[in-house]
Amino acid sequence: MKFCSNCGAKLDPGASYCPKCGHKVEAGDTAKQKVNETAAKAKSAATAAATTAAARAKQGLKQLQGAAKSPARKRYLRWAAAAFAVLLAVFFAYRLLYLPGVVKNAVDANVLNQGGYTAKANTLTKKVVITTDDLKLERLIDAIKANDYDQTRIGAEMQLASLAKALPGKWTVEIQQHQMKGSQTVLWRYQGNKETIRYQNSDECKRAHKMVMAAKAKQQSTDDAVTRGVTGGIVGGLIGAFLAR
Repeated sequence: MKFCSNCGAKLDPGASYCPKCGHKVEAGDTAKQKVNETAAKAKSAATAAATTAAARAKQGLKQLQGAAKSPARKRYLRWAAAAFAVLLAVFFAYRLLYLPGVVKNAVDANVLNQGGYTAKANTLTKKVVITTDDLKLERLIDAIKANDYDQTRIGAEMQLASLAKALPGKWTVEIQQHQMKGSQTVLWRYQGNKETIRYQNSDECKRAHKMVMAAKAKQQSTDDAVTRGVTGGIVGGLIGAFLAR
């Protein structure tokens, strides 16, 4: 079908003039008409292809939604939820029912829940905190004093190390004090098999160690002076007695 190149009206086959505007139909109009027809056909084909692609995409989406709602999918989700619930139950049963007994036995075996100690365990965070009363804290400080505040390990550290080793996995175990104001709260701490906090490494303990060493040095100097004086007196007396003969 041909159209007028001037106004776009339909032209009858073989028409020489446009019945609407009277424009003369030329040979160039036929070529232009063919181009327009080709473009129209291409546009129509593209529109049809897009419509088909959209319809197929919509159909595919419906199929996926149907698959998600399929019985097999639902069974898989139910099994996955059940498996997760079982794992969660096992985890909490292990941490809240089994581990407390294991920890208590290990604490009791290392004598860290008596004699001035009070132990509390958190099996979810895997941490055991042992606190001291006034008398126990005094005894711990006396044990450090007996070593002149040096780096010698005391019994409390050995007990903590043994406790950390006895517990399954990596635990944090520590001894705390709340009586000495201005001193560090955690006296000793083990994380796994490594001692990460030592009271002997604190500034307070180092100062006390220096004071002890200074007092010892002063006492030694005094003792040396006395020894020299006594020795000098004895020697002088012997020489005087010898000369008096």
